[in-house]
Amino acid sequence: DAGPDESICLNNGALQLAGFSPVADINWFGDGVLDAATGVFDPLLTNDGIFTLYMEFGSGTCYSVDSIEVEVLPLPVLDAGSSSEFCGNVGLQTLEDFSPLGGTWEGLRIVDDALGVFDPSIGAGTSDLFYWYTSPLTGCSDTVNLAIEVLPVPVTDILVDPNACTNSAIEIENNGGA
Repeated sequence: DAGPDESICLNNGALQLAGFSPVADINWFGDGVLDAATGVFDPLLTNDGIFTLYMEFGSGTCYSVDSIEVEVLPLPVLDAGSSSEFCGNVGLQTLEDFSPLGGTWEGLRIVDDALGVFDPSIGAGTSDLFYWYTSPLTGCSDTVNLAIEVLPVPVTDILVDPNACTNSAIEIENNGGA
């Protein structure tokens, strides 16, 4: 008996097949079999789909073979949207164009992990953000990343004539900065 049929997500890693008998002196074969002697299946050796695995044992007139089906479930198709640049003083930004909705954002400067609200005021630099999602149809999860660049707030050095009068035109001179 090769045991029960199985299902596994494409990115779950190796699966130790279970519930088969006998457990010694057997040979597993079929797409995705990583260890023929112990019944280890690796979905990364296949693609998504249904695969028939065979377990054989015995020899001669005592030879027997049985099979099970292993369904490799597809990963959700994720899109984190486009990389963006924000100035450090623009206030909270909601990330857009990511799909599907319903996942979780993670990373420095994320202040609302469900809506993807990003706070550029935390400081200049690159933030590597991650979007995690689990498909309600398959239960399979995956993640994608997105890099957001926060630009430094421009610094100005403005001098105003100390002799300026109210309701009079003044001359302003920028002595540097961006």
